[in-house]
Amino acid sequence: MKTNINSPQRLGNLLIERGYLAPADLTAALVQQKELPGGQSKLLGEILVELSYCTEEQVIECLAAEYDVPYARLEARRYDLRVVDVSTLLAESLDEQSPAAASAPSDPPR
Repeated sequence: MKTNINSPQRLGNLLIERGYLAPADLTAALVQQKELPGGQSKLLGEILVELSYCTEEQVIECLAAEYDVPYARLEARRYDLRVVDVSTLLAESLDEQSPAAASAPSDPPR
């Protein structure tokens, strides 16, 4: 829940509220973030994902919700390659049979 439009909640708190992150894991990640050597910096979300405390999708979901940015989780789908090949062949066949394709000039007029 947002407290003020000018002060968004911190990422760690958002992840904990949604049950994606344990408070002890947040503390460990913040300690690691502070102890980065010589001027290096990393975002907390990067560290949490690197340590496998949460997933990149969980970080994105929380940030999107906090900043009112639409977010949809898209899953990779497995397709039967035979169906894809048939549909491609069918589309090519239909293109070849199209009257517009048969009457189209091969070279544009000059």
